[in-house]
Amino acid sequence: MPFFVLPQPQQFSGGTGGTVFHLTRLLNLKSDNASVLAKEALLTFLSDCFDIEPLGSGWEHLLLAVDSAAAAPEGYVLTVGENAVTITGGDAAGVFYGVQTLKQLLLQGEGDLPAMKIIDAPRLAYRGLLLDCARCFLPKEDILRCLDAMALLKLNRLHWHLTDDQGWRLELYRNMLLSQVGGLRAFTGWNHTPHKGYYTKADVAEILAFAKARHIVVIPEIDMPGHCTAALAAYPALSCDGKERSVETRRGVHRETVCPGKESTFDTLRSIFDEVLEDFPDSPIHIGGDDVSFAHWRSCPHCQAKLHTLHAADETALYAEYISRVARYLKNRQRTVLRWHDTADAAVSESTFVEYRKDLPDDPSFAIDAAVRLDLPRRKLSLRDVYAHAPQNVYGMEACLWTERFTDARRIYPLLFPRLTAFCERAWSDPQEADFDRLAEKETLCSLVLLTVGIDCKAFRHRRG
Repeated sequence: MPFFVLPQPQQFSGGTGGTVFHLTRLLNLKSDNASVLAKEALLTFLSDCFDIEPLGSGWEHLLLAVDSAAAAPEGYVLTVGENAVTITGGDAAGVFYGVQTLKQLLLQGEGDLPAMKIIDAPRLAYRGLLLDCARCFLPKEDILRCLDAMALLKLNRLHWHLTDDQGWRLELYRNMLLSQVGGLRAFTGWNHTPHKGYYTKADVAEILAFAKARHIVVIPEIDMPGHCTAALAAYPALSCDGKERSVETRRGVHRETVCPGKESTFDTLRSIFDEVLEDFPDSPIHIGGDDVSFAHWRSCPHCQAKLHTLHAADETALYAEYISRVARYLKNRQRTVLRWHDTADAAVSESTFVEYRKDLPDDPSFAIDAAVRLDLPRRKLSLRDVYAHAPQNVYGMEACLWTERFTDARRIYPLLFPRLTAFCERAWSDPQEADFDRLAEKETLCSLVLLTVGIDCKAFRHRRG
Protein backbone atom coordinates (compact mmCIF):
# COMPACT_ATOMS: atom_id res chain seq x y z
CA MET A 1 0.00 0.00 0.00
CA PRO A 2 1.20 3.59 -0.54
CA PHE A 3 2.27 5.61 2.47
CA PHE A 4 1.12 9.23 2.82
CA VAL A 5 2.38 12.09 4.96
CA LEU A 6 0.57 15.24 6.14
CA PRO A 7 1.67 17.82 5.15
CA GLN A 8 3.38 16.67 1.94
CA PRO A 9 7.17 16.41 2.54
CA GLN A 10 9.85 17.87 0.29
CA GLN A 11 11.31 14.49 -0.67
CA PHE A 12 9.91 11.00 -0.14
CA SER A 13 11.76 7.99 -1.55
CA GLY A 14 11.08 4.32 -0.98
CA GLY A 15 8.00 3.36 0.96
CA THR A 16 7.38 0.20 -1.05
CA GLY A 17 8.56 -3.35 -0.70
CA GLY A 18 8.71 -5.65 2.29
CA THR A 19 8.90 -4.79 5.98
CA VAL A 20 12.35 -3.87 7.27
CA PHE A 21 11.26 -2.39 10.61
CA HIS A 22 8.70 -3.98 12.92
CA LEU A 23 7.51 -2.13 16.01
CA THR A 24 7.73 -4.34 19.09
CA ARG A 25 7.77 -4.05 22.85
CA LEU A 26 11.53 -4.68 22.76
CA LEU A 27 12.20 -1.43 20.86
CA ASN A 28 15.43 0.33 21.78
CA LEU A 29 14.51 4.05 21.78
CA LYS A 30 17.29 6.58 22.29
CA SER A 31 17.50 10.36 22.02
CA ASP A 32 19.96 13.16 22.71
CA ASN A 33 19.21 15.81 25.32
CA ALA A 34 17.82 18.25 22.75
CA SER A 35 15.18 15.76 21.61
CA VAL A 36 13.53 15.06 24.97
CA LEU A 37 10.17 16.61 24.04
CA ALA A 38 10.03 14.59 20.83
CA LYS A 39 10.89 11.41 22.72
CA GLU A 40 8.16 12.05 25.29
CA ALA A 41 5.63 12.66 22.53
CA LEU A 42 6.61 9.41 20.82
CA LEU A 43 6.44 7.41 24.05
CA THR A 44 2.93 8.71 24.75
CA PHE A 45 1.86 7.81 21.22
CA LEU A 46 3.31 4.28 21.43
CA SER A 47 1.56 3.70 24.75
CA ASP A 48 -1.80 5.10 23.67
CA CYS A 49 -1.97 3.66 20.16
CA PHE A 50 0.08 0.45 20.31
CA ASP A 51 0.09 -0.36 24.05
CA ILE A 52 3.88 -0.42 23.94
CA GLU A 53 6.36 0.82 26.53
CA PRO A 54 9.77 0.15 24.95
CA LEU A 55 11.96 -2.22 26.95
CA GLY A 56 15.14 -1.41 25.05
CA SER A 57 16.36 -5.00 24.72
CA GLY A 58 15.56 -5.90 21.12
CA TRP A 59 17.11 -5.60 17.67
CA GLU A 60 14.89 -2.72 16.61
CA HIS A 61 16.48 0.68 17.18
CA LEU A 62 14.91 4.13 16.99
CA LEU A 63 17.23 7.15 17.31
CA LEU A 64 16.24 10.80 17.71
CA ALA A 65 18.94 13.45 17.43
CA VAL A 66 19.60 17.08 16.53
CA ASP A 67 22.21 17.93 13.92
CA SER A 68 22.02 21.46 12.52
CA ALA A 69 24.25 20.44 9.63
CA ALA A 70 21.91 17.66 8.55
CA ALA A 71 18.63 19.57 8.20
CA ALA A 72 17.19 23.09 8.04
CA PRO A 73 15.53 24.76 11.05
CA GLU A 74 12.30 22.85 11.82
CA GLY A 75 13.38 20.36 9.16
CA TYR A 76 14.24 16.71 9.57
CA VAL A 77 15.56 13.62 7.84
CA LEU A 78 13.72 10.37 8.58
CA THR A 79 15.32 7.12 7.48
CA VAL A 80 13.86 3.64 7.82
CA GLY A 81 16.37 0.84 7.32
CA GLU A 82 16.91 -2.71 8.48
CA ASN A 83 15.66 -2.87 12.08
CA ALA A 84 16.29 0.85 12.53
CA VAL A 85 14.58 4.22 12.27
CA THR A 86 16.61 7.41 12.53
CA ILE A 87 15.18 10.93 12.82
CA THR A 88 17.68 13.76 12.60
CA GLY A 89 16.38 17.29 13.01
CA GLY A 90 17.94 20.64 12.24
CA ASP A 91 16.78 21.65 15.72
CA ALA A 92 14.56 20.27 18.48
CA ALA A 93 11.43 21.31 16.58
CA GLY A 94 12.68 19.45 13.51
CA VAL A 95 13.04 16.22 15.49
CA PHE A 96 9.55 16.76 16.89
CA TYR A 97 8.07 17.17 13.41
CA GLY A 98 9.95 14.06 12.29
CA VAL A 99 8.21 12.20 15.10
CA GLN A 100 4.84 13.49 13.87
CA THR A 101 5.64 12.00 10.47
CA LEU A 102 6.72 8.73 12.06
CA LYS A 103 3.41 8.54 13.92
CA GLN A 104 1.55 8.80 10.62
CA LEU A 105 3.69 6.09 9.04
CA LEU A 106 3.28 3.69 11.96
CA LEU A 107 -0.49 4.15 11.97
CA GLN A 108 -0.70 3.39 8.26
CA GLY A 109 1.63 0.41 8.46
CA GLU A 110 0.17 -0.86 11.73
CA GLY A 111 3.71 -0.90 13.13
CA ASP A 112 5.41 -2.34 10.04
CA LEU A 113 7.51 -0.10 7.78
CA PRO A 114 9.36 -0.70 4.50
CA ALA A 115 12.64 1.03 3.71
CA MET A 116 12.18 4.74 3.04
CA LYS A 117 13.78 8.13 3.40
CA ILE A 118 12.05 11.48 3.94
CA ILE A 119 13.82 14.83 3.74
CA ASP A 120 11.59 17.66 4.82
CA ALA A 121 11.43 21.28 6.01
CA PRO A 122 8.69 23.91 6.12
CA ARG A 123 8.12 26.49 3.40
CA LEU A 124 7.02 29.18 5.87
CA ALA A 125 8.33 29.99 9.34
CA TYR A 126 4.92 31.08 10.64
CA ARG A 127 2.13 28.49 10.28
CA GLY A 128 -0.76 29.54 12.44
CA LEU A 129 -4.31 29.02 13.59
CA LEU A 130 -6.43 31.80 15.07
CA LEU A 131 -9.03 30.73 17.62
CA ASP A 132 -11.55 33.41 18.50
CA CYS A 133 -12.42 32.71 22.13
CA ALA A 134 -13.80 36.20 22.75
CA ARG A 135 -17.11 35.80 20.91
CA CYS A 136 -17.54 32.14 21.90
CA PHE A 137 -15.68 30.99 24.99
CA LEU A 138 -13.96 27.67 24.27
CA PRO A 139 -13.26 25.50 27.33
CA LYS A 140 -9.63 24.83 28.18
CA GLU A 141 -9.97 21.19 27.11
CA ASP A 142 -10.88 22.26 23.58
CA ILE A 143 -7.86 24.57 23.40
CA LEU A 144 -5.61 21.67 24.44
CA ARG A 145 -7.21 19.36 21.88
CA CYS A 146 -6.69 21.95 19.14
CA LEU A 147 -3.03 22.30 20.16
CA ASP A 148 -2.65 18.53 19.86
CA ALA A 149 -4.15 18.61 16.37
CA MET A 150 -1.94 21.54 15.37
CA ALA A 151 1.17 19.64 16.43
CA LEU A 152 0.15 16.62 14.36
CA LEU A 153 -0.21 18.91 11.32
CA LYS A 154 3.08 20.75 12.03
CA LEU A 155 1.46 24.12 12.74
CA ASN A 156 3.50 26.27 15.11
CA ARG A 157 1.51 29.40 16.09
CA LEU A 158 -1.73 29.67 18.07
CA HIS A 159 -3.14 33.17 17.70
CA TRP A 160 -5.41 33.38 20.75
CA HIS A 161 -8.08 36.06 20.19
CA LEU A 162 -9.03 36.79 23.80
CA THR A 163 -10.81 40.16 23.75
CA ASP A 164 -13.51 41.76 21.65
CA ASP A 165 -16.82 43.61 21.83
CA GLN A 166 -18.62 40.43 22.90
CA GLY A 167 -16.28 39.26 25.65
CA TRP A 168 -13.02 39.59 27.61
CA ARG A 169 -11.63 36.12 28.35
CA LEU A 170 -8.40 36.73 30.26
CA GLU A 171 -8.15 37.00 34.05
CA LEU A 172 -6.03 39.94 35.21
CA TYR A 173 -5.62 40.57 38.95
CA ARG A 174 -4.84 44.28 38.60
CA ASN A 175 -7.94 44.89 36.49
CA MET A 176 -10.28 42.17 37.72
CA LEU A 177 -13.44 43.71 36.28
CA LEU A 178 -12.23 42.98 32.75
CA SER A 179 -12.97 39.28 33.22
CA GLN A 180 -15.64 39.53 35.92
CA VAL A 181 -17.76 42.03 33.97
CA GLY A 182 -16.35 41.67 30.46
CA GLY A 183 -16.46 37.88 30.59
CA LEU A 184 -20.27 37.77 30.82
CA ARG A 185 -22.86 39.02 28.38
CA ALA A 186 -26.50 39.01 29.50
CA PHE A 187 -27.68 37.26 26.36
CA THR A 188 -26.52 36.39 22.90
CA GLY A 189 -28.41 38.13 20.14
CA TRP A 190 -28.52 35.14 17.87
CA ASN A 191 -29.96 32.67 20.37
CA HIS A 192 -31.04 34.82 23.38
CA THR A 193 -29.04 32.92 26.01
CA PRO A 194 -26.36 34.21 28.39
CA HIS A 195 -22.73 33.46 27.61
CA LYS A 196 -19.83 33.58 30.05
CA GLY A 197 -16.35 32.34 30.76
CA TYR A 198 -12.73 33.39 31.03
CA TYR A 199 -9.32 31.76 31.39
CA THR A 200 -7.75 31.85 34.83
CA LYS A 201 -4.03 32.33 35.33
CA ALA A 202 -3.76 28.61 36.06
CA ASP A 203 -5.51 27.86 32.76
CA VAL A 204 -3.09 30.10 30.88
CA ALA A 205 -0.06 28.48 32.52
CA GLU A 206 -1.32 24.99 31.66
CA ILE A 207 -2.08 25.94 28.05
CA LEU A 208 1.33 27.58 27.59
CA ALA A 209 3.16 24.55 28.98
CA PHE A 210 1.09 22.22 26.80
CA ALA A 211 1.86 24.32 23.71
CA LYS A 212 5.57 24.59 24.49
CA ALA A 213 5.85 20.81 24.69
CA ARG A 214 4.51 20.75 21.12
CA HIS A 215 6.75 23.54 19.80
CA ILE A 216 3.79 25.89 19.42
CA VAL A 217 4.07 29.57 20.25
CA VAL A 218 0.92 31.07 21.80
CA ILE A 219 0.21 34.67 20.76
CA PRO A 220 -2.42 36.42 22.92
CA GLU A 221 -4.41 39.18 21.25
CA ILE A 222 -5.57 42.18 23.27
CA ASP A 223 -7.66 43.89 20.59
CA MET A 224 -7.83 47.70 20.81
CA PRO A 225 -8.51 50.57 20.23
CA GLY A 226 -11.63 49.15 18.56
CA HIS A 227 -13.39 45.84 19.28
CA CYS A 228 -13.39 46.81 22.96
CA THR A 229 -16.99 47.12 24.21
CA ALA A 230 -16.41 44.38 26.81
CA ALA A 231 -13.46 46.34 28.23
CA LEU A 232 -15.49 49.57 28.28
CA ALA A 233 -18.32 47.78 30.11
CA ALA A 234 -15.81 46.94 32.83
CA TYR A 235 -14.04 50.32 32.87
CA PRO A 236 -16.16 53.11 31.34
CA ALA A 237 -13.38 55.66 31.95
CA LEU A 238 -11.45 54.09 29.07
CA SER A 239 -14.03 55.50 26.64
CA CYS A 240 -14.27 59.04 25.32
CA ASP A 241 -17.55 59.85 27.08
CA GLY A 242 -17.28 57.72 30.24
CA LYS A 243 -20.82 56.38 29.85
CA GLU A 244 -21.97 53.04 31.23
CA ARG A 245 -22.04 50.28 28.63
CA SER A 246 -22.91 46.59 28.50
CA VAL A 247 -20.94 43.79 26.90
CA GLU A 248 -22.06 43.68 23.28
CA THR A 249 -24.69 41.05 22.50
CA ARG A 250 -24.91 41.62 18.75
CA ARG A 251 -22.69 40.33 15.97
CA GLY A 252 -20.71 42.52 13.66
CA VAL A 253 -18.29 45.42 13.97
CA HIS A 254 -19.21 48.16 16.46
CA ARG A 255 -18.01 51.72 16.76
CA GLU A 256 -16.95 51.70 20.43
CA THR A 257 -13.30 52.65 21.01
CA VAL A 258 -10.95 53.47 23.83
CA CYS A 259 -10.01 57.14 24.09
CA PRO A 260 -6.48 57.85 22.79
CA GLY A 261 -6.75 61.47 23.86
CA LYS A 262 -6.59 60.80 27.63
CA GLU A 263 -3.28 59.91 29.27
CA SER A 264 -5.22 57.85 31.81
CA THR A 265 -6.11 55.46 28.97
CA PHE A 266 -2.46 54.63 28.46
CA ASP A 267 -1.90 54.26 32.20
CA THR A 268 -4.55 51.53 32.23
CA LEU A 269 -3.19 49.96 29.05
CA ARG A 270 0.30 49.77 30.57
CA SER A 271 -1.17 48.04 33.61
CA ILE A 272 -3.03 45.57 31.36
CA PHE A 273 -0.08 44.80 29.12
CA ASP A 274 2.38 44.52 32.01
CA GLU A 275 0.29 41.72 33.50
CA VAL A 276 -0.19 40.07 30.10
CA LEU A 277 3.59 40.06 29.70
CA GLU A 278 3.96 38.39 33.09
CA ASP A 279 1.39 35.71 32.27
CA PHE A 280 2.82 35.11 28.77
CA PRO A 281 6.55 35.41 29.54
CA ASP A 282 7.86 34.18 26.18
CA SER A 283 5.05 35.18 23.82
CA PRO A 284 4.78 37.74 21.06
CA ILE A 285 1.84 40.06 21.67
CA HIS A 286 -0.92 40.87 19.17
CA ILE A 287 -2.38 44.34 19.71
CA GLY A 288 -5.33 44.11 17.30
CA GLY A 289 -5.93 47.47 15.65
CA ASP A 290 -8.56 46.65 13.02
CA ASP A 291 -12.03 48.03 12.26
CA VAL A 292 -11.54 51.25 14.24
CA SER A 293 -14.32 53.83 14.04
CA PHE A 294 -13.38 57.48 14.48
CA ALA A 295 -16.96 58.56 15.37
CA HIS A 296 -16.38 59.09 19.11
CA TRP A 297 -12.97 60.67 18.54
CA ARG A 298 -14.45 63.39 16.33
CA SER A 299 -16.64 64.69 19.15
CA CYS A 300 -14.24 64.02 22.03
CA PRO A 301 -12.51 67.13 23.43
CA HIS A 302 -9.58 65.03 24.66
CA CYS A 303 -9.03 63.47 21.24
CA GLN A 304 -9.37 66.80 19.44
CA ALA A 305 -6.87 68.42 21.79
CA LYS A 306 -4.45 65.53 21.17
CA LEU A 307 -5.01 65.89 17.43
CA HIS A 308 -4.08 69.57 17.71
CA THR A 309 -0.80 68.73 19.46
CA LEU A 310 0.01 66.25 16.66
CA HIS A 311 -0.53 69.00 14.06
CA ALA A 312 -2.60 66.50 12.08
CA ALA A 313 -5.57 67.05 9.81
CA ASP A 314 -7.75 64.10 10.82
CA GLU A 315 -8.24 61.22 13.26
CA THR A 316 -6.10 58.85 11.22
CA ALA A 317 -3.13 60.41 13.00
CA LEU A 318 -4.67 59.54 16.39
CA TYR A 319 -4.98 55.96 15.26
CA ALA A 320 -1.40 55.77 14.00
CA GLU A 321 -0.09 57.41 17.16
CA TYR A 322 -2.02 54.93 19.34
CA ILE A 323 -0.67 51.88 17.47
CA SER A 324 2.88 53.24 17.43
CA ARG A 325 2.81 54.08 21.13
CA VAL A 326 1.51 50.68 22.26
CA ALA A 327 3.80 48.80 19.88
CA ARG A 328 6.82 50.81 20.98
CA TYR A 329 6.03 50.12 24.65
CA LEU A 330 5.93 46.37 24.02
CA LYS A 331 9.01 46.35 21.83
CA ASN A 332 10.89 48.19 24.58
CA ARG A 333 9.91 45.24 26.78
CA GLN A 334 11.65 42.96 24.27
CA ARG A 335 8.48 41.54 22.75
CA THR A 336 7.64 40.87 19.14
CA VAL A 337 4.48 42.76 18.19
CA LEU A 338 1.78 41.77 15.72
CA ARG A 339 -1.23 43.73 14.55
CA TRP A 340 -3.95 43.67 11.94
CA HIS A 341 -3.54 45.66 8.78
CA ASP A 342 -6.01 48.45 8.18
CA THR A 343 -6.17 50.90 5.29
CA ALA A 344 -5.92 53.79 7.74
CA ASP A 345 -2.59 52.69 9.23
CA ALA A 346 -0.38 52.25 6.18
CA ALA A 347 2.21 54.63 7.64
CA VAL A 348 2.53 52.86 11.00
CA SER A 349 5.93 51.16 11.20
CA GLU A 350 6.41 50.23 14.85
CA SER A 351 4.98 46.69 14.62
CA THR A 352 7.16 43.82 13.54
CA PHE A 353 4.56 41.65 11.79
CA VAL A 354 1.30 42.66 10.15
CA GLU A 355 -1.61 40.36 9.32
CA TYR A 356 -3.45 40.89 6.05
CA ARG A 357 -6.85 39.54 5.02
CA LYS A 358 -6.34 40.83 1.47
CA ASP A 359 -4.08 43.07 -0.62
CA LEU A 360 -0.75 41.64 0.49
CA PRO A 361 2.23 44.02 0.32
CA ASP A 362 5.23 43.54 -1.92
CA ASP A 363 7.61 43.16 1.05
CA PRO A 364 7.31 39.57 2.35
CA SER A 365 9.53 40.05 5.39
CA PHE A 366 6.74 41.09 7.79
CA ALA A 367 3.47 40.00 6.10
CA ILE A 368 1.26 37.20 7.42
CA ASP A 369 -1.59 36.08 5.19
CA ALA A 370 -4.80 35.64 7.21
CA ALA A 371 -7.29 35.34 4.37
CA VAL A 372 -8.47 31.77 5.05
CA ARG A 373 -11.64 31.95 7.18
CA LEU A 374 -12.51 28.53 8.52
CA ASP A 375 -15.70 29.88 10.11
CA LEU A 376 -17.26 30.07 6.65
CA PRO A 377 -19.56 27.17 5.70
CA ARG A 378 -18.18 24.65 3.23
CA ARG A 379 -20.45 25.91 0.48
CA LYS A 380 -18.52 29.19 0.67
CA LEU A 381 -15.07 27.76 1.40
CA SER A 382 -14.51 24.23 0.18
CA LEU A 383 -11.54 21.99 0.85
CA ARG A 384 -10.39 22.72 -2.70
CA ASP A 385 -10.68 26.47 -2.06
CA VAL A 386 -8.41 26.22 0.98
CA TYR A 387 -5.92 24.09 -0.91
CA ALA A 388 -5.81 26.57 -3.79
CA HIS A 389 -4.81 29.43 -1.47
CA ALA A 390 -1.00 29.53 -1.47
CA PRO A 391 0.40 33.07 -1.30
CA GLN A 392 4.06 33.29 -2.26
CA ASN A 393 5.55 36.52 -0.89
CA VAL A 394 4.68 36.17 2.79
CA TYR A 395 6.45 35.43 6.04
CA GLY A 396 3.62 33.22 7.19
CA MET A 397 0.04 32.03 6.85
CA GLU A 398 -2.75 31.84 9.38
CA ALA A 399 -6.14 30.16 9.19
CA CYS A 400 -8.78 32.04 11.17
CA LEU A 401 -11.71 30.55 13.04
CA TRP A 402 -13.97 33.44 14.04
CA THR A 403 -16.81 32.45 16.35
CA GLU A 404 -19.43 35.19 16.07
CA ARG A 405 -22.02 32.64 14.93
CA PHE A 406 -21.28 30.10 17.67
CA THR A 407 -22.48 29.51 21.20
CA ASP A 408 -21.13 25.97 21.47
CA ALA A 409 -17.50 24.86 21.31
CA ARG A 410 -18.53 21.62 19.57
CA ARG A 411 -19.14 23.63 16.42
CA ILE A 412 -15.42 24.24 15.91
CA TYR A 413 -14.43 20.72 14.88
CA PRO A 414 -16.61 20.32 11.76
CA LEU A 415 -15.25 23.68 10.61
CA LEU A 416 -11.61 22.95 11.34
CA PHE A 417 -11.39 19.50 9.82
CA PRO A 418 -10.50 18.44 7.24
CA ARG A 419 -9.94 21.99 5.93
CA LEU A 420 -7.08 22.58 8.36
CA THR A 421 -5.24 19.66 6.76
CA ALA A 422 -5.42 21.42 3.39
CA PHE A 423 -4.20 24.63 5.02
CA CYS A 424 -1.23 22.92 6.67
CA GLU A 425 -0.01 21.70 3.28
CA ARG A 426 -0.20 25.19 1.84
CA ALA A 427 1.81 26.60 4.75
CA TRP A 428 4.38 23.78 4.90
CA SER A 429 4.76 22.29 1.43
CA ASP A 430 6.13 23.55 -1.88
CA PRO A 431 3.26 25.06 -3.92
CA GLN A 432 4.87 23.66 -7.07
CA GLU A 433 4.16 20.17 -5.74
CA ALA A 434 0.48 20.83 -5.04
CA ASP A 435 -1.83 17.95 -5.94
CA PHE A 436 -5.41 18.13 -4.70
CA ASP A 437 -6.17 14.56 -5.77
CA ARG A 438 -3.29 13.35 -3.62
CA LEU A 439 -4.64 15.35 -0.68
CA ALA A 440 -8.04 13.73 -1.13
CA GLU A 441 -6.34 10.33 -0.88
CA LYS A 442 -5.10 11.30 2.58
CA GLU A 443 -8.59 11.44 4.08
CA THR A 444 -8.16 8.10 5.84
CA LEU A 445 -4.78 9.18 7.21
CA CYS A 446 -6.29 12.43 8.46
CA SER A 447 -9.01 10.55 10.33
CA LEU A 448 -6.52 8.08 11.82
CA VAL A 449 -4.17 10.79 13.03
CA LEU A 450 -6.83 13.03 14.54
CA LEU A 451 -8.46 10.11 16.32
CA THR A 452 -5.24 9.74 18.35
CA VAL A 453 -6.00 13.09 20.02
CA GLY A 454 -9.70 12.44 20.51
CA ILE A 455 -11.07 14.09 17.36
CA ASP A 456 -13.44 11.74 15.53
CA CYS A 457 -13.96 13.09 12.02
CA LYS A 458 -16.69 10.53 11.29
CA ALA A 459 -18.81 11.94 14.10
CA PHE A 460 -19.30 15.26 12.35
CA ARG A 461 -18.80 14.40 8.68
CA HIS A 462 -22.54 14.70 8.05
CA ARG A 463 -22.79 18.11 9.68
CA ARG A 464 -22.79 21.18 7.54
CA GLY A 465 -19.77 23.37 8.24
